[in-house]
Amino acid sequence: MMKESQMRQDIRNACSKILFEDERYLIGIDKHQIDEHSLLVNDAYGFLSRGILNELARSDSSKLVSTLEILGNEVLEEMRSKKIPFDELGWALAKAAIKDQEDYASFLSQRAP
Repeated sequence: MMKESQMRQDIRNACSKILFEDERYLIGIDKHQIDEHSLLVNDAYGFLSRGILNELARSDSSKLVSTLEILGNEVLEEMRSKKIPFDELGWALAKAAIKDQEDYASFLSQRAP
């Protein structure tokens, strides 16, 4: 097993909840702002608001690239340099968005009278 990078440890510690994680991606909710999400691709960091996470989770590759050019240039460069398919990131974002929605629905159902 590979040793976890310091960047991954730092991002994990900065998140209140991990929505999706595998050997390449980590997507989590910021501890201090529930509408803010951290995105880590290898050791490249990007910041996404809830609306952006949900939008990207439903986007095609071209929309994903154009959004990363604005909001996540470090992630975009990592994906291009390592030839990581943008569809793969799209799937990770979709899984994270689904988990986020499931957690929110569970929260609401627990509050219901």
